Amino acid sequence: MDKSAIDKEGFAFKAAQSFAKFASPHNLMIIYGKDEMVRRQSLNIIYDELSIQNEDKDIALAPAGMFAEIELLVEEKIDILIINEIQDFVVDSAKLLALLLIYINSRDKKLLLISDRHPSKLTNIDEKCKRVLQTFLIVDL
Repeated sequence: MDKSAIDKEGFAFKAAQSFAKFASPHNLMIIYGKDEMVRRQSLNIIYDELSIQNEDKDIALAPAGMFAEIELLVEEKIDILIINEIQDFVVDSAKLLALLLIYINSRDKKLLLISDRHPSKLTNIDEKCKRVLQTFLIVDL
């Protein structure tokens, strides 16, 4: 493994640790990378860490199909929301923006998105949502 891969892996781990702590300034994070297995492993590690450190919080993992029902995610007011494989959805950008704003405007909530590509490269959302997503802590696996 080359040094850049080790550095990237170390940064990803530190970013995930920071995200898991509610005292962290990071309440919005996107993890992306081409390797699906690495994304899945990262998701499992972060979910476990979030569960351990935030026993009193409502944590929801929205699988691929759930994103179509974005209204439910907005209405439920979940403390920690993880949306997996966001690149696989046809997304109503207005509804996505409403969801993003809930988490952007709250220091008591956390939102983690997982994708196979950088937010600027997503083809299923409009430019306004892409700009908002690029304000998140973005971690390349």
